[in-house]
Amino acid sequence: MAKQGKAEEAIAFFDKSIALKADEYVAWYNRGIAKVMAHRYEDALPDFDKAILLSPGYKKAYLNRGTTRSTSLTMTAHWLTITMCSIRHSQHGGYYYRGLLYNLLGKRVQACMDFDRPAGRHIRMPK
Repeated sequence: MAKQGKAEEAIAFFDKSIALKADEYVAWYNRGIAKVMAHRYEDALPDFDKAILLSPGYKKAYLNRGTTRSTSLTMTAHWLTITMCSIRHSQHGGYYYRGLLYNLLGKRVQACMDFDRPAGRHIRMPK
């Protein structure tokens, strides 16, 4: 399901599966994978943690938790770099790019706030 571009549907499916049988580590792991496919990296980490707690020998959960953490940290580092440089040099562009990164991180409210900023009301960064 998630591979067919329906990650949110897969997440809902695994939510139901976990509600029925909360000790099934594969359901937690698969929901984490679906969340990664939906670019919800921060939301996926607790699912991988739970899969590891339930089955400490399940290597795929460790691998995907590490990869997801790395992706999340990389996105955050890019976010900070792009935001600070863009806001300093061309204020409206900085908020636009920060909005794009918020969107990639699944932070829709923050993304919309940055996309909706009027051109004349930006914060000036010190040089």
